[in-house]
Amino acid sequence: MANTVKLEQAKEIEKWMKENKKTQPPSAASKDETERKLGQNLHHIKEFLKKYYELETEEEKEAFRNKFPEVEEIIEIVNKIEPIYFQNAKEIKRWMQLMVKNRKPSRNSKNENERRLARNLHYIRIVIKKYNSLSEKEQEEYRKKHPEIEEVISIVNWIDSNDLSKHLINARKVRDWMEEKNTDKPPTVVSQDLTEKKLARAYQNAKSKLIKPFLDLETEEEQEEYKRQHPELEEVMDIVRKIETNNPRKKCLKKAKEKRDNAREKKKEAEKLQEEVKQKINTKEGEFYDK
Repeated sequence: MANTVKLEQAKEIEKWMKENKKTQPPSAASKDETERKLGQNLHHIKEFLKKYYELETEEEKEAFRNKFPEVEEIIEIVNKIEPIYFQNAKEIKRWMQLMVKNRKPSRNSKNENERRLARNLHYIRIVIKKYNSLSEKEQEEYRKKHPEIEEVISIVNWIDSNDLSKHLINARKVRDWMEEKNTDKPPTVVSQDLTEKKLARAYQNAKSKLIKPFLDLETEEEQEEYKRQHPELEEVMDIVRKIETNNPRKKCLKKAKEKRDNAREKKKEAEKLQEEVKQKINTKEGEFYDK
């Protein structure tokens, strides 16, 4: 019976938005008493639907629908009130804000809810990518039909800017470790110290799994897309660049390489000079015999 009430509440919210020509759902924080009540009802409806969305198997979802047959009509109305991808974007943001460490959800997580959020974020990015591919006129038409798109883009930008990837966390840890040790040498995997060895592996991973794929990209468009998907890239690259620039091992290797290159260059010049002298001698001998 309680969820039949939720269906009636959903219809009431939809009616209120049409009558007041609203493109945004009612806010539970509104000063207007009617809107505030509708906003609170919408929150409770979403909590009810969340239980359905979090079910893992189709069998569980079917059992839920059998128990609450009105759920599909409620979903249909709520998606009109607030499109599902908009709801998902806000849910992902709330999830990140509740995390001890800000990071976006991972599709490799052992937690089913986190994997669900990660999949939803992937689909949201597809919607945004399609929107960005439209012409200005087409985007204007799209915004008229989907006024929530700009806020969705804003939320995804927030998600990306607040995502502290493991590579950024590790790069900062390496930098802080070096400052604490007062050394210009980055951690090494051959160290007997387990902490240093762990940091060294993490440092190598940041270079090979985050920076190298970026450097291997051929076009500027690909690089810009990569930067957008990995907002931590520039800070990680900056940390790595400073570490590598001040690394005495790198400096020694650089000097040795320069010395080796100079020796090779001198050898080439000597061989070239020797060949020129040989050619001159051969030319003179030829002239002598011609006489």
